Amino acid sequence: MVGCLTARSTFLPQLIGLSLIVAGACSTVNTLIGILLPVTAGKLFPWSLLPGFLAEGNLFFWLILAGVIPGRMAGHSVGLGLSPEK
Repeated sequence: MVGCLTARSTFLPQLIGLSLIVAGACSTVNTLIGILLPVTAGKLFPWSLLPGFLAEGNLFFWLILAGVIPGRMAGHSVGLGLSPEK
């Protein structure tokens, strides 16, 4: 769900959103394998969550380094009553 919202966002890179979608799918598969095939899940566990670690790491570093540019966010904050003119 976060991946879909990020992919449709206008102020976050679409590639990060797509990688979050892949990470969510991997997490779901990891959970299903853990329930259905617990022996196999032990072998796949660290590798099945690697896409999530990479995707969320990319989102974290993008937010820290690029952040929110005030001029780009001016149109988004009007509906929240947080206009930059105040």
